[in-house]
Amino acid sequence: MAWYRAGTVALTFGNATVTGTGTAFIGNPGQPNVNIGEAFLGPDNRVYEIIDIPSNTTLTISPAYLGSTASSQAYAILPARGRIADLIAETQSLLSSFASVRDGIGAGLISDGSASTPALRFSADQDTGVYRIGANAFGVATGGALRLAVVGTNNFLLGGATTSAYSATNRTAVQIDGVEGVVLAFRTASTNRGYMFATADQILLEAEPTAQLKLSTLGSKPIVIATANVDRFKFLETGPFVGGKAASDVTVQGVEINPSGSFSATSVNTFGGYFNRLSSDGSVISLRRQGTEVGNIFVTTTATTYNTSSDYRLKENLEPLTGSGAFIDALNPVRGTWKNGGDTFIGLIAHEVQEVCETPVATGEKDGEEKQTLAYGAPEIMAHMIAELKSLRARVAALEEAA
Repeated sequence: MAWYRAGTVALTFGNATVTGTGTAFIGNPGQPNVNIGEAFLGPDNRVYEIIDIPSNTTLTISPAYLGSTASSQAYAILPARGRIADLIAETQSLLSSFASVRDGIGAGLISDGSASTPALRFSADQDTGVYRIGANAFGVATGGALRLAVVGTNNFLLGGATTSAYSATNRTAVQIDGVEGVVLAFRTASTNRGYMFATADQILLEAEPTAQLKLSTLGSKPIVIATANVDRFKFLETGPFVGGKAASDVTVQGVEINPSGSFSATSVNTFGGYFNRLSSDGSVISLRRQGTEVGNIFVTTTATTYNTSSDYRLKENLEPLTGSGAFIDALNPVRGTWKNGGDTFIGLIAHEVQEVCETPVATGEKDGEEKQTLAYGAPEIMAHMIAELKSLRARVAALEEAA
């Protein structure tokens, strides 16, 4: 470091004060040109110690000046501690400039930042990084725009949202906010398998043609479909699909579809089933055996008919029906009451009718596990009635002709 020689000085014999002209002993407060403890080389060629620097133009030396009184004299100040002082000054400056780093990121603290200038960002991509959105919320930005936010204690928001669409009581965990269209794509082996679409009025799940859409539980739990937070339909863990009730039970109002193929509908004071054919007369229900129709329920604008197979192409070995009188005589019409409710019963007994019929007209067996039912309109019963009616008409006609 060069000796300091700026300006001139005036000194008085026996006086410790050095008065400068054109000097700047103090210089910059943080970087002085002269320091206490350095050596002052006076006009008398003696070396003195600088013990004080009152101003830019005043020094105090020790011992007091020993040379002759003189003014406008050249001088020199030897920087005996200059390099150490410079080092101290530079160190102080460095510490001062890095104080914010020390007290901030050095202590694990960073500024809030913003989406355009994230608090933590990349030197080569300074609008991409992490910043603080607000209280208990931070975001990840790319290209100067928010893409992902973590808000509060349980909200993970994608697509630029900063607040949850639901209240904390609704326990929002993940929210995806974006333009209408695909919001999630499901992939395996880098190939699209399915998608979740969102529009203004619907959520749509869709699988690729090569994939299937499957809902399943790993344990013995149902799959529930609800609206307005109320259960409406369930796929029970045992297989049945039920609606309007919690379990499979035909005595409880609701509908039920079983994987075995059975269907039940139970209602209170209304229809248990509703079948409607539009625009034309025809079958509203087709009854089949091994895929072949054997009967149907036919509707017109004013009536309903219950039909069974009777096409001539389905029959062979046809011959006139006989013994209709004996058949009718074997029937045992009775009157009584039903055990359940006590209503009057007038009709036939199923097993008694089946005993005189050649074709099945009653279900089950007498005293079987299930109660028997009887088809009063069975073709065999109707055929015998028609045959006997024709026989009676013929005999009446013969009697009328003889009279």
